[in-house]
Amino acid sequence: MFMSSFAYKTTACDEAMGIGSGCGNEDRIMASDDGSFLSMIDQVEQIRRWSSVKSGDIRVMNSEMQLIRTVGYHDGINVGGAAKELGITKGAVSQTLGRLEKKGLVCKEQDPDNASRLRLHLTDRGQQIHEAHERYHEELKSLEEELLSRADEESLAFLKRYLNVICGKLNQEYEILGKYLG
Repeated sequence: MFMSSFAYKTTACDEAMGIGSGCGNEDRIMASDDGSFLSMIDQVEQIRRWSSVKSGDIRVMNSEMQLIRTVGYHDGINVGGAAKELGITKGAVSQTLGRLEKKGLVCKEQDPDNASRLRLHLTDRGQQIHEAHERYHEELKSLEEELLSRADEESLAFLKRYLNVICGKLNQEYEILGKYLG
């Protein structure tokens, strides 16, 4: 069940790209709506993990969008470079690359300097999706700046401290889990 407290305002950029108001996988998102900050952080993570955008007849998952973004920023990057940039294995990049090639969003060519290496490029459609995604991030950043500009210094300091503590605990997740499992 998608949380009823979450609202997404479709923008002109979204409409131009055919991006709907939902993430496409609402049935997979099971965050609690108890209103706690941790539940909201969990919801953000679930939205990021399971979200997708639809552009025409193409659905792009978040993991695919991350590779599109990487190739968009680093035209001609190779599989190993993309893996390093994303912090994932070359095998994971190759699997995602295969899906994006089938969708006509990324293409690869042999590196003229190294015959065993492939260079990655966005197709025209892949570039359109990359640019729309970047516009979305700019809108999100503007919203964040607007919301934070309304807060007083004390509230901002508290929020920063709170998030630093939570992030620190999340980084220790497996140690904490191990402590409770004995």
